[in-house]
Amino acid sequence: MAEIVLITNKKDIKSIVVREFLSVEEVIKKLNQSTRQIAIVANKKNRLIGTITDGDIRRGLLRKGLSLSSSIKSIINLKPLTFSSKDKNFQKIQRLMTSQEVHSAPLVDSQKQVKGFFTIREQLINKFDNTVLIMAGGRGLRLMPITKSIPKPMVKIAGKPVLESIITKAKHEGFTNITISINYLGGIIKKYFGNGKKFGVNISYIRETKPLGTAGSIKYLSNRSRLPFIVMNGDVVSEVNLSDLINFHKKEKSFSTVVTHSYYLKHPYGVISTKGFKITKFEEKPSFQANINAGVYAFNHQAIKKVKFKKNLNMIEFLSTLKENHTVNAYPIHEDWYDIGTHEQLQKINKIKK
Repeated sequence: MAEIVLITNKKDIKSIVVREFLSVEEVIKKLNQSTRQIAIVANKKNRLIGTITDGDIRRGLLRKGLSLSSSIKSIINLKPLTFSSKDKNFQKIQRLMTSQEVHSAPLVDSQKQVKGFFTIREQLINKFDNTVLIMAGGRGLRLMPITKSIPKPMVKIAGKPVLESIITKAKHEGFTNITISINYLGGIIKKYFGNGKKFGVNISYIRETKPLGTAGSIKYLSNRSRLPFIVMNGDVVSEVNLSDLINFHKKEKSFSTVVTHSYYLKHPYGVISTKGFKITKFEEKPSFQANINAGVYAFNHQAIKKVKFKKNLNMIEFLSTLKENHTVNAYPIHEDWYDIGTHEQLQKINKIKK
């Protein structure tokens, strides 16, 4: 159930208005702070230039090769859906926004000055029957000696096991069908979460009698459901919205969707480019950008049949095989993402999440 709301409070308007000279990173911060999924781009006189949505940024990062430091100018929608004070039929406004898959739309006056925005507010959390499979069977060798007595997904961040945070977030987004694949010290996970009732979800378990890798236990999911399913590593803390991932997966007609995250590596030395003996360029400790695998995936239900029973299967190997005959798409995220694979990373995220 959803309702249309008109926002005219100056503070709320200011929270989503940005200038056209900002970088992608600056607009991402604005989007994350406002949680509106849209930024209204206006000039210094507050006249509308266009809008930028969460999806515009993802497409820019993936298809246009933008980086976080790039200007937003190439991804501004210069012809967004807008409304004026004359538009008073809220039902019609909601139908238009829904048909165009727009969550928020600017309200402007005759001079194109931004006076507010309409937004669709969900009154109830949408429920999803899709299964979320969490891979929690690894030994976590790089986190020894912490993982000598507990499995890595039970390592605590801000006083709560990582796995609990993953499950709680999934529940808040409407996903209550959780399957956890366990092996190393799996009994601790099973004892803590049980059937999931006290966490408001339904939890089932896949017990790996031997390590099955990062994809092998997919075979043991029930294939009675024809819905896509999500796979997540149990040691990743991320703000990726699972419902948006599923919607993207279906809209793009993907067989598999891989969540990616931009990773920047700063070179410790000055870099020199040459042509023969001639120096052509100097760069002082440049940064390099790459799209990395974020450890979150969506698959069509047919993927279950592509895995063999009791086979140790690496996810990259599985995706490479699927790519030969099926569509495997990337879903770039700008949301916060952390991997707790090392002591250094664990300390870093604990400082952030305090």
